[in-house]
Amino acid sequence: MALVYRRFGGSTHVRIDTFPQLVEAIDIPETQYVATSAPVATLIGDDAFFAFLDEDSNGRIRVDELKEAVRFTAKHLRNLKASTEGSTLLTIADLGDDSADLKRAAERVIDAVDVQDKSSITLQQIRDADAALKKAGTNGDGILDQEHTDEAVRELAKTIMDLYPETKNRADEVGLSPENLKAFRDDRDALLAHLEKKEEAFVWGDTSLDQAKKLIAVRDRLDEHFVLCRLVASQPDTVESFKLAAARIESLVGDRAAMDAALAALPIAAPDPEGVVDFNALFRGRAFEALKAFGDAFAGDGQVEKGRLTESTWEALKGKADAVLAWQATWDESPVVKLADTIKDIKSDDLDLLTAAQDADLAEKPVLEALSSLEKLVLFQAHLLDFANSFLSMPHLYSAERALYERGHAILGGRRYELSVLVPNEAAHKTVTGTGTTCVIYAKVESKDGALVYQLALPKTRGWSTEIDVGKRGIFYDVNHKEFDLVVTNIVRQPVSVIEAALTPFLKIGDFINKKLESVDDGVDAAVAKQSNALSVKVDSTKAGAQSAASSATASKSVPAAAPAAAPAAATAAPAPAPAPAGLGNALAMGGLAVAAVGSSVAFIVSQLKSLTIVDLASIIVLAFLAVAVPSGFVGWLKLRRRNLGQLLEGSGWALNDRLRLTPGLTKRVTQTPPRVKGSTLELGEATVPPDGEEGGSGFGWKLLAFVAVLAVIAWQVREPVVRTLCHEGLVPDAVCAFADVDAAPRAVATPATE
Repeated sequence: MALVYRRFGGSTHVRIDTFPQLVEAIDIPETQYVATSAPVATLIGDDAFFAFLDEDSNGRIRVDELKEAVRFTAKHLRNLKASTEGSTLLTIADLGDDSADLKRAAERVIDAVDVQDKSSITLQQIRDADAALKKAGTNGDGILDQEHTDEAVRELAKTIMDLYPETKNRADEVGLSPENLKAFRDDRDALLAHLEKKEEAFVWGDTSLDQAKKLIAVRDRLDEHFVLCRLVASQPDTVESFKLAAARIESLVGDRAAMDAALAALPIAAPDPEGVVDFNALFRGRAFEALKAFGDAFAGDGQVEKGRLTESTWEALKGKADAVLAWQATWDESPVVKLADTIKDIKSDDLDLLTAAQDADLAEKPVLEALSSLEKLVLFQAHLLDFANSFLSMPHLYSAERALYERGHAILGGRRYELSVLVPNEAAHKTVTGTGTTCVIYAKVESKDGALVYQLALPKTRGWSTEIDVGKRGIFYDVNHKEFDLVVTNIVRQPVSVIEAALTPFLKIGDFINKKLESVDDGVDAAVAKQSNALSVKVDSTKAGAQSAASSATASKSVPAAAPAAAPAAATAAPAPAPAPAGLGNALAMGGLAVAAVGSSVAFIVSQLKSLTIVDLASIIVLAFLAVAVPSGFVGWLKLRRRNLGQLLEGSGWALNDRLRLTPGLTKRVTQTPPRVKGSTLELGEATVPPDGEEGGSGFGWKLLAFVAVLAVIAWQVREPVVRTLCHEGLVPDAVCAFADVDAAPRAVATPATE
């Protein structure tokens, strides 16, 4: 069967219409696949299907796993028609010659559930049979749960389960595994064998452990003492060096910590060159009480004769104590030591009964594994062809069918967005899409209580990119038609059409001018407010001064004068008028300069264009517009041709070999504006609801007429000086000046004659 290649989104890929074609196509070079791997989290479908595909359970499905799935399906099905149709009904006669285990599993399904037509089984019947077997305690793993364990040994099984780490069977029930039962047998036998060695190790009878602990408590000090004895034996004059000098003792008085350290450093007794410890001559050091307890404990056994312990006897005691402690350590480390009192009562027959039950369950393992493979085969038969197309050519992206990575559709801003892709990480996803030319809307999907469900990326392919802003709300319907709230969180803005691309420079210029005017307006408002505050403060201070002067004059009148006041040397100068606010004056001056500059510019432009006709002027405006719009539109058209939907998938973790270009048909399908209902009519005019007692209508026409009337009155009032100025400057044609009865040449302004 020859493969057929077809154009998909401007690229050529293998066209897969039937499962036999897929079997042949999987051997093409991996470079001809659209995708080479995909994260499972971004896919919509049967979770069990994706779990069977993802053999290594790493959360990604790769090409080699897809190939293995196709080969598995082709191996076990001799008839691939149902695989082409995507059927979940498996005809048993279609199973191949190498599928004996699968046939036995199919027979087990027929026995476990009520199957009317025994020639075929469905996916649901396979799952029902599996659930029935689990419920009956048949799991094939040998793990016995409490409910399905023989009542005679149920308590024993529970006891053993509590000794080891928890294990669960295929039905997710806690039970006794074969490994834990075997470990119990081994640990039980080892503990019983170890118990037989206790009498040999415990040479001091039941008190052996206590004796050994007392020995360990003084072991270091006694070992040190016997070393000192050997040192004194070889150097007798060193005896005095082990004593504290009187001066040293005097220096320690008052320092408790220093005294404790010095006392701990002293020997337990006077070193004996013969290597003997006399427990009746011990120094009262830190270890005195422990040494006395040791001496008393071993004196009764004849090990410490008359309170004296030799070095050879000490070494023998240490060996015996080590044996006791080693035996006890092994005993304590045993997992079954908790059952020490009852472990001899556990019968081997009961353990054999548990083992037999586990073996019976393990005998079902091949059938149950085949049952799992049977479910896997039916799932591959139903979904593998569609999934493989998503790797090979992605034809569903360019058709009305839903692809496996499409989460649902959104209603946002009066448009329907058909394509939505899961976004695991918005920042990482935007890093990929930000390098492209596609307008992408990021939105979070919320449940009714406001909890975040997941995040999506929606490509916008029609309308204007400025239609949607961050924070805009909409609704989202997933593939199961469940409704959620949608909130826009981020936007990668790109021109959506050639018209938007052509007008983008003008829109940017308009935004720039608007921002500048707003900044100037804000500056003037701030200056005026500042000067107003300053004037208010000055007026208040002036009033306060006047009131103070009046108070002083009143006070001077109330006091009798001793002598006539001398005449003033000079007349008091009149107060100078308050200077105008500097800030406001500067603002007005700057405004005047701006008006003058604009007037000069307008005058220059008018002088240059007065010789042009209306047609010439319109032509210049059109040409200027085209000079900017055509290149911008052309560049936008090139960008629109390069739009790549593959970046949406790559940002979500897909590995793609080729781009997924936006064709005209796909552009209309991805972002839709549904038409009006067929058969409906459109009424022109604006519908409004007037207040009570008033007629409808916005009144815009009357407002416009009033505005035009005001402009006409103003123009009529200033007509004469304006026309005269324009005529004297030569800025208007002579015909206009003659009509207005004004000379074109400059002349003195004459006083109008009185009628």
